[in-house]
Amino acid sequence: MRSPVFGAQLYGPMKEAREQCITIEGMQPSVFKVLLHFIYTDSLPDMDDFEAGDRSELMRHIYH
Repeated sequence: MRSPVFGAQLYGPMKEAREQCITIEGMQPSVFKVLLHFIYTDSLPDMDDFEAGDRSELMRHIYH
């Protein structure tokens, strides 16, 4: 597991380790998908797959 935060949440003593479903609040699904892609591949997905407005929104969330 490349993310120590997810490792602690899913396999450590945190509440999420005992849950079957984890709710991610405050993040758009498309942003979370890009975040997971980055965590597991150490690269961003091809941004040509996103429309210009979506790319800007994704980058705003990722870099802030």
